[in-house]
Order: sequence, then C-alpha cells, then structure tokens
Amino acid sequence: EITERRRIEDSREWLKHYSGKTGFTAAAIRMGLGDGGRTLVSKFANRKLEVDPTRIVLAVEALRAQIEGPEGITKYIGFRETRCVEMVWKHADAARDGHYMGLLVAPPGFGKTEALRAYESRREDDGKPEVAYIYCRITTHLSSLVNEVAETMHLVAPGKTREAAQLHKDIVRTLRSCSRFLIFDEADLLNERCLTFIRNLHDECGIGCLVVGRPDLLKTIDLGARWSTANSDGKDRPILDGPLAPFVNRVVSAILPGLGDDEAIEITEDVLKCKLTDEAATKLLFYVGPNFKVLSRLIGTLRKIKSKAGRAIDERMIEEAWRRTQGPVTRR
Repeated sequence: EITERRRIEDSREWLKHYSGKTGFTAAAIRMGLGDGGRTLVSKFANRKLEVDPTRIVLAVEALRAQIEGPEGITKYIGFRETRCVEMVWKHADAARDGHYMGLLVAPPGFGKTEALRAYESRREDDGKPEVAYIYCRITTHLSSLVNEVAETMHLVAPGKTREAAQLHKDIVRTLRSCSRFLIFDEADLLNERCLTFIRNLHDECGIGCLVVGRPDLLKTIDLGARWSTANSDGKDRPILDGPLAPFVNRVVSAILPGLGDDEAIEITEDVLKCKLTDEAATKLLFYVGPNFKVLSRLIGTLRKIKSKAGRAIDERMIEEAWRRTQGPVTRR
C-alpha cells in the first residue's frame, strides 16, 4: 500500500499533464487499465478518488518509466522546489510576462523537465497566456516541430500531419488571436531551422518563448552565429552574422546552477529520516555534485542499505550505495 503523500502527488501531476494531451481513455489504455480505467484515471487526476491509490500510482510510474526511462521517476524524492527549480520558474515567468525569448541551459540530471512540467501545471488557468509544453526528440526536424506545435494548439488531430508552410501560417494566425507561452524542452536536439522557426513565431506573434536544453544547444547556436566586420564610413564595425544571428539578438540566456550542497544533504536526511555523519555528507556531495537525478538514484539505493545497517548513514554506506548505482546514469 502506497501512503507517501509526495509520491502520490508526483504521480497525480504527471498523469494530469500526460492525460491532458492524450485524453483519459488513451492514458488508461497505455497503463493497461482498459477502457473501463478511464473513470479511475479521471478521478485520480482530479482528486476525486476515494479508494486506495496504490494501483493507479504504480501504473503511472510504470508508464512514466516507459516514456522517460526509470531514472526519470522521482519516487524516492518526489518533486522538490529547489533553488534551481525556482530559477527556472523565475525566468519562465519573466519571459511569459515580458513576451520575450528565454534560453536556459543545464547538463542532464539537473531537473529541468520536472521543473517545466510543474510550471505548466501550476500556471494553469491563471489568466495569463496559456503555457504550452513541447518536448523535442532526436527525430524532430522542422516539419515535425511545426506539426507538434500545431497539435499542442489543437490545430491538427493527434497523429495527423499537414504541410508545414500552410500550418505555420495557421499557427501564427491562432497565436495572434489567442496568445500562448511556448516551452521547448530538450531543445539541444533541434537544428538551426527549428530554432529559426521558434524565432519566427516570436517575431510574428509577439509571444513569449522558453528554449531549454543541454550545453550542446550552445554549440548549435555558436555554429549558426558568428562575429564579422563591415566597413561603414571608412571604419570596420563588428556585426553578428549567420543564420542564427537574429535568434541570438533576441534571446536572454541563463545557466542553471543545479542542486546546492545544503539542498542535497537536506533532501537526503529528509527522505531517509536520519542524519548523515560529516564524512558521509562530504562523500555524498563529492559523488552527487549538483545532479538531482544522481541523488535520486543514490537515495533509492541507500534506503535498502540503511534498512539493514541501522539508522545512521556513514561514509561506508555512501561508498557502497555509489558502487551499486554505477550504470547507465553517472555524474557528468
């Protein structure tokens, strides 16, 4: 039986976001609940479920593992409003309210996607431009991105596609009449033309946008925008040139700090309900750094070790937990 409030709420927020795009029936089928599971999904997402939520929580976590990978689940920690999350929300609010283009960059594991999805959920129906979250993939190219934005705005049916140029015009027309705030997550997977399309939407409609990705995003931008010189009145003047020069001229960027040392220790002690020795805290910070995802995996392993070794967490337990977690996800 699952009774941990944070874990239940984390599953509820994720399911609400997912079913908002697919519908309750499709979500129920994906989770193996069948057509009759629509009522269960709807009641859980809308806080009307009066029975034990264990079944639906486990189904949500299983579906989330299929979509995001097991490391994307925060079942050991739950969603935490860290300083990094607050910074994401602060920049998102500024871009949304000021109708400008924001750029956020951080390595994998810093909790960008979790923060963005929580932002979309918590800014729902607040009287400002609706938040539209677009998740970019390795297969995303210009035509698919245009269709993805259109599908998010309900201009095309899920799974259907239309010609990109005409669809671009329809998106602009819709955004001019009903503004939205567009968030592009995993934007390091986008090419120059995709980034230019985002800039086009900003220029044509005056909407706010937030482009979020890993440091590779900066490499793409650097390759598409370069400084050169132009002679004017007998003087050489520096100018920004290249296909992404207009994008660079409009964007306001920031680097996310990741998890703070004090936050990592506080979260660990809160989840495990015990104190770390000074040596254990030092070792934990050495292994985890600012990476939220690594901390989550480490805590999941520490829970098993602690149950056998008593209440205190010492340096040897941290080392053993780190050894066991070595695999696909490591500190980068």
